[in-house]
Amino acid sequence: TAGIGGGIHFALPIEWLASLEKQPEITEFPIQGKALWEEDEDKKPFYMQAAVPESRKDWPKLAEVAQKWTASEPKVAEAHYTLGIAMEKLNKADLAAKAFEQAFALDANNYDALVHIGLIAKSQGDTAEMHRVQVALANINEDLANEYAELLGCSKSC
Repeated sequence: TAGIGGGIHFALPIEWLASLEKQPEITEFPIQGKALWEEDEDKKPFYMQAAVPESRKDWPKLAEVAQKWTASEPKVAEAHYTLGIAMEKLNKADLAAKAFEQAFALDANNYDALVHIGLIAKSQGDTAEMHRVQVALANINEDLANEYAELLGCSKSC
């Protein structure tokens, strides 16, 4: 592991050391090509392409990547969820809600998508949708539904 001050420490079984000392020195790396993270941006998997703009809060770029991702892999819930995040941050609530709905349709346990749908519903004053989300969350986990109600400022139920 990396230590404080850039020091690197390794742990090996002591039995390996005697064997390693007898091995010839390796001067060439046995693996050819680039590591996944070293690839050109357009050759990386979409989830890796999305990571940088999301961490930098570059919402237009995240939306661009997520739109390509959903077009290329329409059955991947994470692609739609990522598109929802980008659209929400770009103040495109209707598009965000649609993306979050698709993420939830593809993964019925994606409670994060449901929470975002509920937050959008609250911002639009849609109490029926807020309640629908709470019921869906309760079907996943009652504690999630209670946390959701607290997050949205509902008493016991939205």
